[in-house]
Amino acid sequence: MTRPRGQRTRNARGFSLVEGVICATVVALMAVSGASAVAAMARARADLVARVAATDAADVLVSEVLAKAYGPPASDGPGKEEAEREGAPAPRTNTSGAVRSGMASVVEYNGMLLHPITDDAGDIVSRPDLVAEIDVTHVVPTTLAPDPDADTGLVEIRVRVLRRVDAAGAAVGGAAGTAGAARTRDVLLVTRVAYRGRTSVLEAGT
Repeated sequence: MTRPRGQRTRNARGFSLVEGVICATVVALMAVSGASAVAAMARARADLVARVAATDAADVLVSEVLAKAYGPPASDGPGKEEAEREGAPAPRTNTSGAVRSGMASVVEYNGMLLHPITDDAGDIVSRPDLVAEIDVTHVVPTTLAPDPDADTGLVEIRVRVLRRVDAAGAAVGGAAGTAGAARTRDVLLVTRVAYRGRTSVLEAGT
């Protein structure tokens, strides 16, 4: 049967402008969703790698401090424990790169800041965007309550490893992390807690 001139079948009709716009929008949304998923996976992997590195660094520092002898509360000036009793911000000094092998007592680590994280010989042992804070506090053996004034015979060693990031959440390390400190923040990754008595390690945990 002959089709009248000018008549088109439904299947021969092309896309309309509206249909084309809809298809283009769907494709664009799929592309954006795919890119977002890839970016999220990359961030999750980066966070996991950072946490593994932070855990390793914290374990190294806890082992280093526990190897030192027990010591009584410091009495040679306004240290961290004294500042905490007075309600003042705890002073921290970045001792990264300093040789710590000569330290004899655990209390010498109190209030320590390491960025980048170094071992007791002063060598860098972790990623440049990681920061370590070490606190040593005398505690009551029966309750583990802080008692910085007393020689309780037991100290709590707390090591926190944080990741230094910029305003967008990207890792910042090295000179950039120090020079631009006002534009950075530290995100806690790992905390390790251990207890040191006069003669032995009594307990260790997270």
